[in-house]
Amino acid sequence: EKANKEKERKAKALKEKADKEKERKENALKKKAKTKEKSDKSIKAKSLKTKETKEKKE
Repeated sequence: EKANKEKERKAKALKEKADKEKERKENALKKKAKTKEKSDKSIKAKSLKTKETKEKKE
């Protein structure tokens, strides 16, 4: 029985580790997506501003 409990404890520890790793990866992906979204918005804003500036010069 003691060996059984040890197996269960190890299995639980492995599962928790895997869950934490999965959560960490998901959070990293979310952060990356958010950063890309901000970057895309920034690029659009800059190109729009450049376009407006060109139109004003003409």
